[in-house]
Amino acid sequence: MAELLLIRFDRTDGDDAATFMLCNDAGELVQPPRQGSLAAAAALAAARRAVGLLPAGEVVTLDAELPTRATGAKLLQAVPYALEEQVADDIDELHFAVGARTADGRTPVAVVSRSLMHTLEEACSAAGLSLQALHADTALLTPRPGQVVVLIDGDELHVCPPEARALTLPSAAPAESLALALGDLPTSTLGLLVFATAADWHALGPQFEAMRPQFAGLKPQLLPQGPLPWLAQGLASTAPINLLQGSFAPRRATTSGNWRRWRVAAALAGLLIVLSAAGDLWRAQRIAAAEREVDAALADTVQPLFPAEPGLRDARRRVEQQLAAVRGGGSTDGSFLPALAALAAARNAAPQTELRALGYRAGNFEVRLRGPDAASIERIGAALRASGWSTDLLGGSGSGDAYEGRLRISGAAVAPGSGS
Repeated sequence: MAELLLIRFDRTDGDDAATFMLCNDAGELVQPPRQGSLAAAAALAAARRAVGLLPAGEVVTLDAELPTRATGAKLLQAVPYALEEQVADDIDELHFAVGARTADGRTPVAVVSRSLMHTLEEACSAAGLSLQALHADTALLTPRPGQVVVLIDGDELHVCPPEARALTLPSAAPAESLALALGDLPTSTLGLLVFATAADWHALGPQFEAMRPQFAGLKPQLLPQGPLPWLAQGLASTAPINLLQGSFAPRRATTSGNWRRWRVAAALAGLLIVLSAAGDLWRAQRIAAAEREVDAALADTVQPLFPAEPGLRDARRRVEQQLAAVRGGGSTDGSFLPALAALAAARNAAPQTELRALGYRAGNFEVRLRGPDAASIERIGAALRASGWSTDLLGGSGSGDAYEGRLRISGAAVAPGSGS
């Protein structure tokens, strides 16, 4: 069964004072009652339904004849005017809560001060507590056939005649209060069932014993943990009016207490999401910048291969196109890339040289190199031959302090270390 938090407000000790306990839907005790502040009660409200009980003296229950077709907001609007002659206070200062229509066509209505409802609402909000239901405590008293049920509650006497609504009267004079509550009922045929704490029975027990001859029997029941566990049993056997109607109806959203407990975790989770998104954006920007740097370096490297295309923009794509064109020109021996790698390695023998042009056809690889002198071109040719490639100097010319020559490179036609 689901657990609920049952809170009985103690108006005599201030708006923040209460007795509270945990029970299940059947009213069975889960955690014994204790007294404390509403904040202490709110600490037990997580994932539990919170139900409040108002002292019976604060609530008046009346019967009203209401239109049978009226429901919801229209019914609540009609109630104050139907009861206007039965209440002494200004109806604008009162809050009305409607119960279930009875078999005789009348509707019970609970009446309570609007200022009290606002006071309780503010006190609960300040404590981080949200109620899902609020009842008069005597609404949980269950009538019993052939029995007069009495709850001694300090200065108050709650009397529930058989098949009737409970009344709250002073406990100082039990005989007079019972006579007023029972009226013309034949008490000699009714049993008297009295519930009380040990202290209350000690104070008023003798007066009830004196009334024993007036009733068919007297049976006292002591409440060692106070009235609240006994009242909780009425949750399953009665249909009490929920005072939280109209403007005081509970919100459907998460209770303010739960939100206060979780808002720090929610804020941290939101911050984590923001930081994660910012990190992803930063990494994406870094990768894009690195790609731009690589593209720029590649363009600088291969630009001499495409002298007719100054300001080469898409170097990767241009090299791929050139390779495809070379392969389409009849090269089937797969020597293009190895020859290019060998040339790159041979340039280490004359690092001052520059690659000015490159061509490849029918297994022959021709390059045009520019260096400080003819010897630098020859050193590159020697390095290629040392790695097993055949080279031919096709010509060259000097211009000032530079020499430009053309080399033909072909497959390993000579043994490493031999000339051509």
